[in-house]
Amino acid sequence: DPAARALVDRLSGERARALWRERASDGLQPFFPDASDPQPTDATGRRIADILTAKARTLCFDASDVMPPGVRDAFHRAVLQYFGDPTEKRLDELLGRLDTVRTEAAKDAAPGHLPESEVCAPPGG
Repeated sequence: DPAARALVDRLSGERARALWRERASDGLQPFFPDASDPQPTDATGRRIADILTAKARTLCFDASDVMPPGVRDAFHRAVLQYFGDPTEKRLDELLGRLDTVRTEAAKDAAPGHLPESEVCAPPGG
């Protein structure tokens, strides 16, 4: 939708970011990850900005990135289902289902096959 795109561009554009930062109270100024935007001037804000705008030396993913596809998909569904009903009973039910999926996936895995042990790597491999 061109109108929606125009609105997002207007609200997040360089001019809007500058106005927001200019009008915000000290200590409540927004941080924008584009290194060309004004960066925080306090020590803590500068440190956070440095971390968020630095070129990544390592990319880390979660454990689901090394799960077999069926287990990974079941895990993602279970997370969403748990957020919809975050009770201990629901958690036990979902963990039981995941254990069943894991057991079935293990039957299909090659004997002695281990998942990748590295979930962190430099960008680009």
